[in-house]
Amino acid sequence: MTKPVSMLNVYDLQYGWSTCPDDGVTFDQRVEWYWGDIEVSAVQVNLAEGLPTLVFAQVTVWFRGVGSVHHVADAASLADYLTKVLPGVKALAHQEYLVIEAP
Repeated sequence: MTKPVSMLNVYDLQYGWSTCPDDGVTFDQRVEWYWGDIEVSAVQVNLAEGLPTLVFAQVTVWFRGVGSVHHVADAASLADYLTKVLPGVKALAHQEYLVIEAP
């Protein structure tokens, strides 16, 4: 029986989103860059360990304690991806939810 190949969605500034095999990419346990509060809205970045690899960093976008993991191919792609994601994350962090009571 063959082992299923795990695939990663990777953002590359030049090519956009694509998939690549997860060849055992490991990420540094230290958070390299962080913004926000995980329980509200946040972004955190962990860099890949070892070279060469098709993945430069793992970006986790958090909202209300639930994280969505994304991967980027290189430093330029990371910077581009963060400029696209961060405005929405910041808006959610500062948004006040209006509670409407039924009559």
